[in-house]
Amino acid sequence: MQFSQSYDHCYAHRTSNMVDRLMKFLDRACFNAQYFHGTFEAAESRVRALALLWNFCPSSPGTVSKYHGQACPAERLNSKRYAENWLANLLISGSMNGVGWINRFRYNQ
Repeated sequence: MQFSQSYDHCYAHRTSNMVDRLMKFLDRACFNAQYFHGTFEAAESRVRALALLWNFCPSSPGTVSKYHGQACPAERLNSKRYAENWLANLLISGSMNGVGWINRFRYNQ
């Protein structure tokens, strides 16, 4: 009741199911890992790993047919499939032949 007035506004933003699903996945994963014990870097690495899994794991068959055979969110974004195996797509898409490492090395000096 408290927010119903703002939802009646024609330009009101509502949360989408896609955002809710992603946040529930992240919340469950963090809860199962007892949230963020340890360093900030360890917590950041965990969230980044979960984002990679979310973006490269195959979608359900219904979602794949809805997006004309594109199997995962990363494939839909890039409009490209490098290999049939989703893990191979992750490795190929994630590798930058050292470009990311070179840039990090330059900025940290």
